[in-house]
Amino acid sequence: VIGAQIRTKKLTKKKRNHLLELASSIGISDLETFTSVLNQIPIKSNEELTNASALIGQTLSQLTYHEFEIDRLMTDILNKYEEITSLHEIQETLGSELRLDRLVNLILRQAVSIVDAEAGSIMLIDTNTNQLVSYESYGTSNNEEIRFEIGEGIAGKVVETGISIIVNDTSLDPSFIIKTDHHKAINNMMCVPLMTQERVVGAINLNNKKNEASFTSADERLVSSLGAQAAIAIENANLYKELEDEKEKIEKIINTSADGIIVTDPKTHIILMNYTAREIFNISQDEPLNSNAIQRNTVLNILQHKMEKVKGASTDFDIIVMKPNRFILSARTSTLRDHNGEVMGSIISLRNVTEYKRAETKRRELISFLAHGLPDLSNEILNAIRYGISQSEKEHFIEKTAIIDNRVSQLWNFLQYAAGPLRIEKTETILMMAIYKMKEIFLPMLLKHNLQIKVIYEPDILPVRFDDMWMKKLLYLLIDNAIKFSKKDAKIIIINVYSIENEKVQIDITNYGEYITPEHIQIIFDPFKQLDELEEMRLSHISIGLTFSKHIVDAHGGWLKFTSQEDGTNTVSFVLPQR
Repeated sequence: VIGAQIRTKKLTKKKRNHLLELASSIGISDLETFTSVLNQIPIKSNEELTNASALIGQTLSQLTYHEFEIDRLMTDILNKYEEITSLHEIQETLGSELRLDRLVNLILRQAVSIVDAEAGSIMLIDTNTNQLVSYESYGTSNNEEIRFEIGEGIAGKVVETGISIIVNDTSLDPSFIIKTDHHKAINNMMCVPLMTQERVVGAINLNNKKNEASFTSADERLVSSLGAQAAIAIENANLYKELEDEKEKIEKIINTSADGIIVTDPKTHIILMNYTAREIFNISQDEPLNSNAIQRNTVLNILQHKMEKVKGASTDFDIIVMKPNRFILSARTSTLRDHNGEVMGSIISLRNVTEYKRAETKRRELISFLAHGLPDLSNEILNAIRYGISQSEKEHFIEKTAIIDNRVSQLWNFLQYAAGPLRIEKTETILMMAIYKMKEIFLPMLLKHNLQIKVIYEPDILPVRFDDMWMKKLLYLLIDNAIKFSKKDAKIIIINVYSIENEKVQIDITNYGEYITPEHIQIIFDPFKQLDELEEMRLSHISIGLTFSKHIVDAHGGWLKFTSQEDGTNTVSFVLPQR
């Protein structure tokens, strides 16, 4: 009827407006389009009119269906485009973040957003325990650590199989497990693996889709795409963290090194200096390595020039700096190479050896002094033995033999001292027996000086653990020293042995001689200072006895000290552990 009215143009205004609404509802925007469709159909009779109406209805239905289908396809295309655009933006964002904590937080927020979930969490595999551990959560106040075994619960199964799981009614799934009392009710959830081509690194849990909707396979596909990108980013972040940790360890080792450390690139440009190196070259800790101050540093320029000459080869050399203060640097260079053997740069270790070199010079001077004249004295005695000596010369050669013996003993003691810690083999030593044996050895010398040794001891003194050879050497040196430096009118040397706290034994050897000032006592224990004093003519001889005695006691875990009173009472005290 409407078609006929339009055809004959007998359509009322009310019906025309009604028809426009009807045409608009099925996707035709104007009545003329509708009329042009009708005009193509000739109408001659009521039967034709009925057939035409049916044809028009079918045509309009098809037009409407195609319009709806086009809208649906356009909507799908637009949604896919938005998904692709969103995933591309997420990929760019994830690729630029290397901090694991920030990266995981970003991944979770993106996952929650793209599927319109209320809450979620990310769990990662702890490689130390092979457990799944909660790392980040969103939309919940619960921050406690939760652990699942691989295969336990929904997340554990997802990690074990690498297959996503959607549960739209958690009350019906026995695999759904809650391991905390502080949680928001979870009605539905989706769990997607974080998986690279090689392995699963964790899982994304998304809970309670908004508006009471259900999670769909489309949601799963979208989050799986995100998860694949996220897993790679997490692996990269883990690798970056490992490298950062290794770098931090290396920097700590370098910065705590007592030696100066400098690292250069292949062109010998300095890229790293530790604290000690900066102190050696008087460069502040916050000074940039490319600053003019470093470029103007003369010693560093010498070092770089030397590195250019050796062309990355490993070598040792010294740098002697004369101004403003003279010092000597010992440098050792090593070449840094990559896994292909290509030179990456050099590492230079520096040590200020000024004091060491000075001490080495002093050692040589002292050895030279102690050994001075020994060959001549030896040859003189050998010739006397070879050709014979008269009775009148006998005393003379006995004195020279004593000089040689003293010089050789001093030289041997110093060489042992200079060689470093002694090699010892502790055994149980009965201290009093060792003291009395040494007293017998010195008996002729005591008679010559009109001296006697008095030993005072507690009857229950326990044995001490000491190297037998070094014990004899120690007692010999100290008793010999006490006899030599006693006054001519002195009558006695006292040896006092007694136990002290912590299972230790103290031995005091007291003689009566000249008062020795504290300043001079310091010199007695330092042979190098003795040499300086000798050169300045403030000392007549060098004595190594007390220096070496202290060295022996130190090696056995004890201590030794020397005290002098103004009346000339001098005491050497040393303590030995009983165990």
